[in-house]
Amino acid sequence: MDDQKNKILIAVIVFNVTIMLYMGYKSISSGLDGLSFSDFLIAIVFGAIAAGAAFGAASAINKK
Repeated sequence: MDDQKNKILIAVIVFNVTIMLYMGYKSISSGLDGLSFSDFLIAIVFGAIAAGAAFGAASAINKK
């Protein structure tokens, strides 16, 4: 159970960091006026993909 909890924690952290990095990049490149709701949705999609990849990698590494 503890191993599954760690995998989920890694996925959540990667999800949040990906969203923060994408939104930070978009705000620096186009300014805060250039941010839109679609940018936020794109950030969520990128975060979900990155979190899934991190969860899969954590599962593959810890497989016994």
